[in-house]
Amino acid sequence: MTLWVFSRFLRDGLEARRRGKSQMSDDGADPNGRGAALGPDIIITADARGVILSVSATCRILGYEPKDLVGKMGVDFVHPDDRDRFIANTASVFRPGDASSARVHRFRKKDGSWAWFRGNPKALPSSPRRHGELLNFFEPISEDTFNEILRG
Repeated sequence: MTLWVFSRFLRDGLEARRRGKSQMSDDGADPNGRGAALGPDIIITADARGVILSVSATCRILGYEPKDLVGKMGVDFVHPDDRDRFIANTASVFRPGDASSARVHRFRKKDGSWAWFRGNPKALPSSPRRHGELLNFFEPISEDTFNEILRG
């Protein structure tokens, strides 16, 4: 049952991203004004404490291998100015109806520089062996898009 639910969340999230990318023009521009796709999403699962349980191989766009991130606290890779928002956004995932519109954060790349991402987190259903886990699709965005979203 747990695997089925997880795969449904993953399938639904990937399908939503596929539909969004299919609307982009040949030059990569998004007709909805969200900017060009800057790379593949990074897909992460984390526990209730924020420990990364799994991460897609696409984390290599940040210079990391999946094994570099699994077992680490996700917040440790978030820019210090974005940490409070990141923590609040993560907590809101577990409170129905309490979604943030500014799920954007800067993440530290292995070389020490920063990359901008928009998160799309989903709480995974609880089970006797798992409580409070989340699945997050991090979409790379430009610095301009990051700032536009924050200005609201």
